[in-house]
Amino acid sequence: LNFHEKTRKNVQYHYDLSNDFYALFLDPTMTYSCAYFTSDNATLEQAQRNKYDHIARKIMLTTSDTLVDVGCGWGGMLLHCTDAHGIKGVGNTLSRNQFEYANKEIKQQASISKKDSQNIQLFRRRLIFCRLRSSRYSRRRFRIFRCLLGRSVI
Repeated sequence: LNFHEKTRKNVQYHYDLSNDFYALFLDPTMTYSCAYFTSDNATLEQAQRNKYDHIARKIMLTTSDTLVDVGCGWGGMLLHCTDAHGIKGVGNTLSRNQFEYANKEIKQQASISKKDSQNIQLFRRRLIFCRLRSSRYSRRRFRIFRCLLGRSVI
């Protein structure tokens, strides 16, 4: 197997177990990385959203930016930042389950937000089921984000 095929197979082996399995221990945003607790009584979901906002401030997101979330998982960061910070977002994943889950969330939120036709969420978010380098987005200028799990850092 070449490197890219092996990576795809590893991702599918790990993340395509089932979304129901991951929902047993993840918060409703389905975020699979550390959280940022700013108080003792914060829930895991609040702490994940705190982390998203903290990262957005660190990378200085503005409404004219497009966030590229490499390995976006179930799309939590992408969904949060497009809503809370008014940016455009592109996510990529090699996991079929994560891709389908995130697309469902995007469409569900788009149907909720259709009251403002200038701001239909579905058109501000894109998910790519491929290696980002091989996509049409590879030559554009973006704010690129990747939140790694501690065990993934070598």
